Amino acid sequence: MMYSLNIFFISACYANLNNKPVESDSVLGQYVEFPYPEFKEIHMEAEKSHYALLDREGPYMVVPDLTLENLNHYLYNGEEGFENNFRVLIAGGGIGDTTMFLAEQLNHTNADIVYLDFSHASMKIAKGRAELRNLKNIIFINDRIENIPNLHLGSFDLIDSYGVLHHLKEPQKALKILQGCLKESGGMTIMFYAKYGRTGVYNMQSLQQLVNDEAKSRKEEVVNAWKILNMLPSTNLFKRTEHLTPDHLRSGDAGLYDLLLHKQDQAYSMPEMVDMISKSDLHFVEFAEPDSRLSMNYRWFVKDKSLLDVLGHIPEIDQLAVGELMSGGVLKHSYYLSKSKREKEYLTNLDKKLCFMGKLDVFQQFLSIKENKFGKMKNSAVNFLDSIQSHLNCTWSIKEMFSAINSKMTTNTSNEVLLTDLKIFYNFASDIGQMLVRNKEIKPSPLSVKYKELFDRFYTLY
Repeated sequence: MMYSLNIFFISACYANLNNKPVESDSVLGQYVEFPYPEFKEIHMEAEKSHYALLDREGPYMVVPDLTLENLNHYLYNGEEGFENNFRVLIAGGGIGDTTMFLAEQLNHTNADIVYLDFSHASMKIAKGRAELRNLKNIIFINDRIENIPNLHLGSFDLIDSYGVLHHLKEPQKALKILQGCLKESGGMTIMFYAKYGRTGVYNMQSLQQLVNDEAKSRKEEVVNAWKILNMLPSTNLFKRTEHLTPDHLRSGDAGLYDLLLHKQDQAYSMPEMVDMISKSDLHFVEFAEPDSRLSMNYRWFVKDKSLLDVLGHIPEIDQLAVGELMSGGVLKHSYYLSKSKREKEYLTNLDKKLCFMGKLDVFQQFLSIKENKFGKMKNSAVNFLDSIQSHLNCTWSIKEMFSAINSKMTTNTSNEVLLTDLKIFYNFASDIGQMLVRNKEIKPSPLSVKYKELFDRFYTLY
């Protein structure tokens, strides 16, 4: 636990030392005056009431792409048990949503979770939420991502930075700093704004800048912004796409300011994101959210065989760019990234388990929709769904699963043939993430067992 002692010293010594004065930093000033998402006393009381219930359904704050099972599958090839001094950095922790969810999941381990944010107001809220949950595995540091090289935090197994880097002056530099904090076997979850899905937002930001050019305070900006929103004609682009970006409707003044009045807001296309990731010596693993995996696939929209043939011959990144532009509704780029390059192949080791997550009826609904859009997948003599064990009772290795399949068949099928068919099934049906691998000795995470109904809902059709 030497890292914990060192970081405790760092958090005491560096808090606020490297922050600019609030009044000279518009972004810092925003998150001090309007911590985002909006979190007031009524929200804290709701959390207190939730945790007072002995029969609560699970954590109050949930982030599906950060379940231990998802992280293990996509970032660690199913080999991470999270119980051997696992280290997490939340870079730009805000009011603590992702920090709370990870800390609750890892509360049974000796993991270190380092929260870092430059807003003391946001950190105060996050600390209060951690105390409410009696979480002792979080170390709070009030500082900037840009100053991490001076903090000597050590290296991390996981770094999460959600909706933060696109608000910095040099996102590329910041991503490279985070890359330098990862262990070689480490992984990262990030979210950047997507350019095309937020077109209406940026049109409205331009309008609000004109309206608020002479505003003397953020409160005055907010008052003017609400007035403008309430008088928009139906032809306005933001008005026509408001349902895609409803932060102002969900999070009050804080949501409004973050969405439409932010002074430092950059967005990226898929090719631009890939370029940034490459320049940061990181590797794209997978989209972190199922709706992105679906939206970025142009094959949901294109049915003309000759056009499909044309698109199938262009580079993969251009195919994703086509999907993003056709969809028009991709609002964010949320990815799993790795430091070391790895093959995107999850079914190579027959000694690992393949476990079924969530509800079977949701999976069957998705299969029906996909087969209707894409056509039937290749016929197989095996119905793998009958043999892939559920997450809570997943004990068979893939090899043992094949043995069980053969015991029910009149002819013996080789592991090679079964694996080929399983890969076809997996590749066709894995978009919504209901089949995940893990090492045979790794058990389901305690919270996913205790709160099965809640965790099952994470694996739903988006």
